[in-house]
Amino acid sequence: MGARRRSREIALSWLFGAEFSTDTPLIENTESDKETIAYSEHLLNGVQAKKTEIDAIIEDYSKNWSINRMSFVDRNILRIATFEIRFMENEIPPKVAINEALDVAKKYSNQESVAFINGILDQMSKGL
Repeated sequence: MGARRRSREIALSWLFGAEFSTDTPLIENTESDKETIAYSEHLLNGVQAKKTEIDAIIEDYSKNWSINRMSFVDRNILRIATFEIRFMENEIPPKVAINEALDVAKKYSNQESVAFINGILDQMSKGL
């Protein structure tokens, strides 16, 4: 697994935990290299800073689904991918962000969620 994939998984883990607690994340306790930790922190800080905007973007592309109706895992995978697609487009190609989100979803969610996430992110990337 690449450093960026591991970074996304760490960010997902923290965002998932943040749904239940306001404790500060301890990313530095992971057994990952500095590059992985740095990108995880970049994703976390970016998603947190733009959360309201990111959630509004997701809801624009998720027909009849509010962000609060989505599973904790799915909405946080979408938040990370949306941050990469919309706010890091010069650094991360949208297709890469989508593929990474789908691979993470395959690991941490279910097949129906993978299709749901793919549909939202595909429409979002076409709207750029």
